[in-house]
Amino acid sequence: MANPSNTKDAWRMWSGVVAWAGFPALHGLWMLADWSLRDPALPMSGGIPNSVTSAFQGASLIGFAILIFASLGRVRLLPLRLLITLVAVSIGAGGMILGWLSYVIHNGIDTL
Repeated sequence: MANPSNTKDAWRMWSGVVAWAGFPALHGLWMLADWSLRDPALPMSGGIPNSVTSAFQGASLIGFAILIFASLGRVRLLPLRLLITLVAVSIGAGGMILGWLSYVIHNGIDTL
């Protein structure tokens, strides 16, 4: 990565890093918290309620989109910036869906 020349460039760079690194880490911590609230012998019981988890997932995707959009501050064409953000959020949402499906299937949680 290039050395940021001013605070705006540094903020843009870190918002991208936080989005791409923080998004999976945050979901991993959420899964860990959900699993710690469940009885491993009966994984269907306990855990964080599905409605709360769904709200968390939606809010994290919105936060991810905002951080990605902010990290693209050097892209001056708004339609291009929105397109890149849409592609990034699609990749993030796909990864999130696959991660959560893997978590649910591998731990025997039948919430689908």
